Amino acid sequence: MSFGFGVGDFLATLQLADDLKKRFAQAPSGFKAISGEDLTLGIGADIQSMKGHHDMQQRNETLAWICPIDASERHHKIISSRHEETGKWFLESEELRSWISDEKSKALLCTGAPGAGKTVLSSIAVDHLQREFSLNSSFAVAYHYFHYQERIEYSELLSSLLRQLLQGNQSLYESITKRRYLLPPRSTRLAKEDIEKIFSVAVSECSEVLLVVDALDECNDVYVRRQFLAWARKLLDIGGCTKVKLLATARPGDYFGHLISRADTLEIQASEGDMESFLDGNLDYLPRFLRRKPELWAYVRRQILDSADGIFLLARLYYNLILDEKNEKRVRALGGQFQSGSGAYDHAYNETLKRINLQSSFSQDLAKRVLGWLTFSARPLSALELQHAVAVEIGEPEFDGMNVTDVEEIASVCCGLVTVDENNNTVKLVHLTAQEYLERTREAWFPTVHEYLTNTCLTYVSFDVFEQQVLLKSGRQEHRQEYPLYRYSAQELGTHLHQSLGNDTLLASFIKNDAKVTRCMREMFGLSETPYTIVDSATSENFTPLFYAAAYGYNEVASLLIDRGANVHYENANKETPIFFAAKSGAGIQRGPISTVSMGDHALVMKVLRDAGANINQENKQWETPLFTAAANGNLRAVELLLDWGARIHSTDRWKHHLADPLTAAAQKGHVDITRLLIAKGAGSPRLMRDTDVSASFWGLSCLTKAGLERDNYAIESILKESNSPSFLDEFHRLPLHWAASRGDITLVQRILKTGCDPNPKDIFGRTPLFAAICMGQVKVVKILLDHPSIETHIEDRLGFSPLQESYRRQVSLSDVKYNPFYMPGITDAKPWGEITDLLKAKIGQLKRSTTEL
Repeated sequence: MSFGFGVGDFLATLQLADDLKKRFAQAPSGFKAISGEDLTLGIGADIQSMKGHHDMQQRNETLAWICPIDASERHHKIISSRHEETGKWFLESEELRSWISDEKSKALLCTGAPGAGKTVLSSIAVDHLQREFSLNSSFAVAYHYFHYQERIEYSELLSSLLRQLLQGNQSLYESITKRRYLLPPRSTRLAKEDIEKIFSVAVSECSEVLLVVDALDECNDVYVRRQFLAWARKLLDIGGCTKVKLLATARPGDYFGHLISRADTLEIQASEGDMESFLDGNLDYLPRFLRRKPELWAYVRRQILDSADGIFLLARLYYNLILDEKNEKRVRALGGQFQSGSGAYDHAYNETLKRINLQSSFSQDLAKRVLGWLTFSARPLSALELQHAVAVEIGEPEFDGMNVTDVEEIASVCCGLVTVDENNNTVKLVHLTAQEYLERTREAWFPTVHEYLTNTCLTYVSFDVFEQQVLLKSGRQEHRQEYPLYRYSAQELGTHLHQSLGNDTLLASFIKNDAKVTRCMREMFGLSETPYTIVDSATSENFTPLFYAAAYGYNEVASLLIDRGANVHYENANKETPIFFAAKSGAGIQRGPISTVSMGDHALVMKVLRDAGANINQENKQWETPLFTAAANGNLRAVELLLDWGARIHSTDRWKHHLADPLTAAAQKGHVDITRLLIAKGAGSPRLMRDTDVSASFWGLSCLTKAGLERDNYAIESILKESNSPSFLDEFHRLPLHWAASRGDITLVQRILKTGCDPNPKDIFGRTPLFAAICMGQVKVVKILLDHPSIETHIEDRLGFSPLQESYRRQVSLSDVKYNPFYMPGITDAKPWGEITDLLKAKIGQLKRSTTEL
């Protein structure tokens, strides 16, 4: 069968091909060049495509290195929640338009009541700025939305803003990344100083940088907020060609610091039009009977708008309340109960909780567990973590996957109090005001919530599957996917145990199981990737498990670790050993990996560490010892133990003793009992120069008094009353009043005299505090002493001088210091003694007149 194509045809085709090949071989060189060019262009396009892909990949890696979080995801989530006409008034406001266009307008600070819609309006401003200046490479926009559940460091905030500047401006990105000297090696994280330096250079490359920061009041770390405001203030003061502008929002209150005095302000309040757009845009979700009755909806709509009174969140909460109503009577009754003013939120949330309690018992319980986790969890949970948390059956040895509830159902049973963020895979409370209300009313809606959270974590880390300490590498990732709440339960168990010990049986059973405790601690320290147990494996700050056992006072864990080879001499980055943290009751352990148990007995841990050979006189980089840290942190029991064990009170080095003196540390912090104990045990005052030596008793009392200036400290008063007792005498029999008078410590003089102490005690030279004040020319102290009703002005010292004679002698000649134990070199002005002589004469004259009258 030929299909119309014979052998002859085939041979003819071959001949034609051969002729074409020969003709092509003889073609002009130009034709060859064209052919070659086509080939080159094709390859070049491929290479260019590959290079573009490589550049994009490198750019994404660089941005992720600067900041691993892409802030645009949260921004898009917020901006997508608004209705089309929302915020139009804000964009048209004179204040915002002036901030954008007026060169003199540097900062616009917007305040508004909770729930007024500040965050949505911030997102609208960001969106507007990005559209307005998208084609202008000399402009850069960056933003941050604070959230009350967010834990963010100052450096993380700056790195997020820096990433946005570079991510939204390709030319700026290229300019910065070409400057290799600015960027440290990729193997290290950017330090705060690096970020600030790069940010300054980036700003200098732009003609204008616009920063939008929302919800400054929700920045829970006051130190972070102050750092940011100080940094922002410096940016706003930058001169030259670059203009930096800041738009920030917050609740009414002192959240803007010194910026408030140099900024324009705008009050944020949801317009009625914005709220109408929201209500009318959600008609489809209303009960069917309500949609069929326009006049009823008009009534409810008006009630919501009037009660919300410019607070967008209230409109939303009241809207949610009517969704489950079944007839007109209940809708009208509910609408009549809507409130406005200061109690509106409490009313709305209380009504929502009532609505939750009308559900089935299972839905009620589920909602309370969800709200409990969202309100009191140590950190925000992912949606999957929350699903596992509320599915845990307390005390059961295994997790039952069939008990997991869909996220949509979880949100549904909470009747509008929670929202699902699909972009970040999290479930959150609807607003900070909900968090505040639920925290405040915990006893009413879930009094045992802390016990529940603790028991959930204990149950989870106690599952039988975690009996196996070591997992093969292939199984570790599977376990993390199968048990997503394990990391949270292990790392935050201590946080919840601080609130409640939970079920005693669960806790005791867990502690006795070495395999489960070891596994839990390995997860806490990030050691779950290591296929064997290392008791001295340390965190990046050089904290081993023994540090945490010491810090949280758990002697059984400390003993267990030591028995397994833990090193009691292990030093952290500050050259501190575990006994330091037991001595100061855990102060200084940063939040992060934490103890598996609640705060225990630090004294017992100290004994365990000492018995294991811990050095009780170990010095850190600041020359501080465990005794110093115990005294500074007010741990009286630790101070007693260390002194009983012979801990060194004084450093052998005078300079070190001045910088790391236990007595000074205790007294300056106002720890009265410790100050008294150290003085009794022979503690000395800090010494740098012989001429500035003072008695320990005076030094301790002086520091204590300064520590208690702002409060009426009964304990300080009690020790001041003892300041005339022999136990406070120095080697020359001077009391603290002598030293206070000689050094012009007016406050201490007044407080000692106020306790009723004798104002005329004599030292071995027969000199009273009045002599001490006169010798040092302390005019104000002399006045205070002379005003005391029991002061003796005619008393004579062992050389036969009276106070008046001593003052006159110094007024006439400053060179005779042979018998002056209070003399300090450098005093040459006779003026103070002239005033003191006049004061003494006046006092003596007054006493004579009083005697004559009698």
